[in-house]
Amino acid sequence: MLLRDVCVWVDPIDGSTSFREDRLENVTNIIGVTIKGRPKFGVITKPFFEENLGRVYIGNLESGLFQYDTNYTDESTSQPMYVKPFSWRPESKILTLTNKSSIFNIIEPELNHFNH
Repeated sequence: MLLRDVCVWVDPIDGSTSFREDRLENVTNIIGVTIKGRPKFGVITKPFFEENLGRVYIGNLESGLFQYDTNYTDESTSQPMYVKPFSWRPESKILTLTNKSSIFNIIEPELNHFNH
């Protein structure tokens, strides 16, 4: 593997508007890694999942998706729990969730195209 084949995607504060508006339940941190354009693994953290509790999701194509929680009060960490995959059926409608942002006005017409 060559370094030029590796791409690392980082969004240090996904939900920056929510962060500024103190709606911390919508804030995540995202890291993704691809090699030669193919996804290898990803990490999503929700540092403000619940009061005194953060949640981490980590997954890859080979092992699946796992989650664990960190208790900020006693600094304990739960054991990783496997998250069952969902199935996609071609006849299914696409459901897209997003938090309020200025970009939503730009992409909403495109998303509506898939839901009809």
